[in-house]
Amino acid sequence: MLADGSGSMNGPPIAAALDAVDVVRKGGTLSRAKPAAFAMFGDSKPYWIEGDITQPSLRSKLLQTLNSGSDLAPSVPDMEKIAAVNTLARKTTHFLLISDGDVFDPKKAQDELEALLKSNKKVTVDFLIMSPPGTSMERMANQIIANFPDRVRQHRTTLSQQLSSDLQSKVIEIMSERLREDTTRRKKPAAPKP
Repeated sequence: MLADGSGSMNGPPIAAALDAVDVVRKGGTLSRAKPAAFAMFGDSKPYWIEGDITQPSLRSKLLQTLNSGSDLAPSVPDMEKIAAVNTLARKTTHFLLISDGDVFDPKKAQDELEALLKSNKKVTVDFLIMSPPGTSMERMANQIIANFPDRVRQHRTTLSQQLSSDLQSKVIEIMSERLREDTTRRKKPAAPKP
């Protein structure tokens, strides 16, 4: 899971993203899909976060965001490494990107994400955008979806009083759907070899 660490995410958006990450990390009904990694992306390499994000000093630091821009492309090399490790272990890698929709490098991020998707068939990407339609991330996601319709999806939630619970529900829905797909794919018999 990667959350936008830019200054525009300050306040309720980043708090909601952290709450959603915490729900998934703690497992609950998604214990099989518990993510091994969580990062915030911004201007440069992603800031990987280990430990309990509900711990007060860490949460306080994360709530300040990175106060950076919203460059997504610098995170893709780390995403490639994670996907490669999972592929060697015969696992699918699901990336969930949570953002308010601003991305400063849409063309570069699109090119790098598409290269990742082309090189590794066991990768899926979900964009969860917390804003009204028309963002640069939405436009970028739509272009990627056109090339990888079975592996890339876009989801939306709007800023509201219940943003945290809405986002948690949406994240659980996304992860549950991806788990069902994994299970279905594993149960499908392999095509006979000629």
